[in-house]
Amino acid sequence: MKEWAAPGLHEKMEDTLPVRHNATNTANEADSTGEPTHLSASSILVFQPGSRFLRFGRALDATPQVMLHCLARRRKGTKRDVQGTPSGGSSVRESSLPPLANLDGDQFQSLADSRIRLAHALERTLQSTGVKRYSVPLKHLREINDRVKPEVLPDSPDAIKTLMSQQDVIVGDEVLQIPNHSREYNIHFPFKSGDVNRHSGIGGSQSAILMDLKAIWSHVIKYRLHIPLSDLAAYRAVLVIPALYQRSLIKHYLSLMLLELGFGGCFVIQDHVAATFGAGLGFACVVDIGDQKTSVSCVEDGISQPDSRVQINYGSGDITQILYFFLRSIGFPYKACKPDLNLLDAELLQKLKEDVTHLDLDQCGITEWPFNVRALDKPVNQYKVSMADEPIIASLALFNPELFEVTGSKRVQMMGKDPGDPEDPHDHIYLNETSRKYTKAGPADVADSTDPPGMEDDLEIVADVVESGQNGRSGGSKSQGSASNGESVLSLDQAILRSIEGCESEDMKRKMYGCILLVGGGSKLKGLDSYLRGKLALQIPMQYRTDPVDIIVNAKDLCSAMTTWKGAAILACLETAQELWITAPEWAKTGQKLLRERAPFPWA
Repeated sequence: MKEWAAPGLHEKMEDTLPVRHNATNTANEADSTGEPTHLSASSILVFQPGSRFLRFGRALDATPQVMLHCLARRRKGTKRDVQGTPSGGSSVRESSLPPLANLDGDQFQSLADSRIRLAHALERTLQSTGVKRYSVPLKHLREINDRVKPEVLPDSPDAIKTLMSQQDVIVGDEVLQIPNHSREYNIHFPFKSGDVNRHSGIGGSQSAILMDLKAIWSHVIKYRLHIPLSDLAAYRAVLVIPALYQRSLIKHYLSLMLLELGFGGCFVIQDHVAATFGAGLGFACVVDIGDQKTSVSCVEDGISQPDSRVQINYGSGDITQILYFFLRSIGFPYKACKPDLNLLDAELLQKLKEDVTHLDLDQCGITEWPFNVRALDKPVNQYKVSMADEPIIASLALFNPELFEVTGSKRVQMMGKDPGDPEDPHDHIYLNETSRKYTKAGPADVADSTDPPGMEDDLEIVADVVESGQNGRSGGSKSQGSASNGESVLSLDQAILRSIEGCESEDMKRKMYGCILLVGGGSKLKGLDSYLRGKLALQIPMQYRTDPVDIIVNAKDLCSAMTTWKGAAILACLETAQELWITAPEWAKTGQKLLRERAPFPWA
């Protein structure tokens, strides 16, 4: 197995990259020996795709651009009425929020009981001033909200108009301008819960998803970054992938970048590793709270430890649905809200969640929050909703995962056993089998043991790394990165403990307990770091305790949602990372064998 050491974290970008503004002349530049010279940061594009947002930009940008990671495709092959809109069949309108589950009576009662239990627990806590917290009856909140009338804001800048376009494909935030009742377009989100959004419906096949990704990414390159697609051979691309990646998809991503979009070079980097570069840390237990998934792994010297990788398919989008579930029970004044059908309503609830949710025990009592309701070609209506403990109880779902039943059952994923790839003739299965044959054909004192302890052969180590991913916890997996441990859903603090316990050495465990890095949009929750520190302080084994536990959020004064993207941009510009690039001719000739040789993580 190829050993890879992380480049020095303190190398300065300006020291390794001379500033060059003509990407065409520099991206593929080579010296007299044929080796490529240092790339210009302006010729490196960084992409971080997610379930809700796509973050992208040049490596020299201070922060990435952000847009909804979705597209709408015009429907074809249907009859049209006199207005020219399809009259037959139903259109596909995927939401940016996780769908609500169909709860039966027992599940609904269980959620109600969990809410009451958390409300009573909050009543027993004290504020920082020593004053006891108090709760507000739901009936009183409902009476207040039932009296709310909207205020029309005719000159609001939030007003939105219907998109007047004849394009076959609409990308990003412009999808919000498609009328809710229109059946002319199918709306797709390519990613869901940290994975590609495969399903049995229209646009749910892997090939259709890859086509959508090509359409979205080529659009942002051409219209948001203002780079002609014909010039992409002079540019390089960095793609951020999950720590629990699907090996079979990585080759398709690289083929998309190098052979279809036409980039001159590309490499992939795990999100947790990129986060440590963005935070300037040599090691950390990285906790990434995304929109529809939460993942944890321990990173040291640029390597995410395989046995420490844990992923759970809940995130801040699920908290949005939980908050909406609670708000409806207290008379949410916007009665026509339909987040599952109307993307504008889904974005409204996401914005409200970001404004009101918190884990600050000093906030109690009734709070009034305004929010704006947007509808196409209509004035903005402003409502005000009165809430008490609903925001903090919704946020506590991270530590009480039974509340996530609002969006259906959840699963815990860990590193599983890789089944191999039929397109890779030299995958780990081949290497394992041939190495064992070699062992059996060797000297007699070695041949008697099929797995000699302490064997130094790299081929055996490859097999051991893959097989050790289960570590007795994954309970039989189908593919690497898609194993379920068969246990109940872990809370955030339990996932961190499980991840760190998967580290190999006592010294590494001690270091990881002492440095926890929070990234992702869900980590912007007010008071999360303090609350998490208190939960972990009671559970960390005595021999690993440090005082205090260092929980880092918004590292280097950069928004935690941007940390991972920034780290990928920094890594791409380091001189010592130049060996990672895979060029289009190399990929076309050699294929995924290059990933085993150059990927900045153990590929086999």
